[in-house]
Amino acid sequence: MSLRLERHKELDQGIGAKLERAEAHIDDLRKSIDAWREGDHYRFGRKSKSEGEGRWVTRWSVLQVDPFPPEWVVWAGEVIYQLHSVLDHLAWELANTKAFAEEPDRVTFPIYASRSKFWRRNKTGNWRQGSGGWILQRVIGPARPLILELQPYKSGNNAPMHRLWQLYTLSNQDKHKSLHVASSALKKQRFKDLELEDLEHLGSGIENDKPFEKHGTDIFWTRVREIGPNPKFKAKSDFSLEPVFGYGSPDCVVGESLFETLREIYNFVVREVFQRRFNPLLA
Repeated sequence: MSLRLERHKELDQGIGAKLERAEAHIDDLRKSIDAWREGDHYRFGRKSKSEGEGRWVTRWSVLQVDPFPPEWVVWAGEVIYQLHSVLDHLAWELANTKAFAEEPDRVTFPIYASRSKFWRRNKTGNWRQGSGGWILQRVIGPARPLILELQPYKSGNNAPMHRLWQLYTLSNQDKHKSLHVASSALKKQRFKDLELEDLEHLGSGIENDKPFEKHGTDIFWTRVREIGPNPKFKAKSDFSLEPVFGYGSPDCVVGESLFETLREIYNFVVREVFQRRFNPLLA
């Protein structure tokens, strides 16, 4: 038994193996991104423009000249698949315990960002098949409040950023559309060795922290004002570019770190779903 699986040994064997698989690919992704950062995959440019009255603005632009490794989106897709699968596996176990020895109705783990959709009824007044209410009827009683606690709609306006809703929307895209494509975004910037002569530094900031893919875009600016006859500007910039979910991804993850989002979804499933809530019921 691996060290990863050992950490999940209290779980059903299938659930533990799926969590192990997801964690392995998250680790693969982290190592690959770290190695990518060491390469020379970006080109930077700088241009200055007068704003009048001795004021100048300088903007830095960036071009990604190499595509990301294709295995990144494959690993991301498998992480999402395994994590969504363990939740459906959990729902089946909770229903199977209640239905034993009969085969339980087909159930999946409900994930809803809308309260009304969770509690949707059909024309006869019964819970609509597949709705949250329909699923709660089919699982053991102690599991019902735990499932409700985890619903994204409980977060109100923050429901789209709930980790389970991110998991649900990414899983749907991975199954029915193209894989979510990673792009880059500027996450932080700092000057190294800033040298100004006859210039006053008026401020600096991020011009654009939105995702970009293989095209030049202005990402950072700084403003100065001439205060002497021989203005000179010298600076080395340390940009931090992060692989993020691009515009082809669900709105709830666009611009979010590819690695950090997957890791936080994994941590949520392990800690909030299993360790904090459902491990005792499975035991």
